[in-house]
Amino acid sequence: MLEQVLAKKLTAGGVVSASKGKVWTVTVISDGANAGSVVLKDGGASGTELWRIDVPATAGATESVTFPQGLSFKASIYADISNVTAVYVAYT
Repeated sequence: MLEQVLAKKLTAGGVVSASKGKVWTVTVISDGANAGSVVLKDGGASGTELWRIDVPATAGATESVTFPQGLSFKASIYADISNVTAVYVAYT
């Protein structure tokens, strides 16, 4: 059975999904003034870091990463965000 791919936009750190799942794509938009980062964690704000991206302080900079096999989270999906305008996460 195919699962529906969901998308979530975050402008501050928070829960993407409260249950286990897979992340398929992450798109990050720079705030244009500061270098920033997004860290995806398994198990909440103090969970295990599974992935990180650093974003330059360039106006209009957008970074997108696709995980062809999906990035697996065993407990929950949490995004820790610093100095970015928004992050979009596609997940199942």
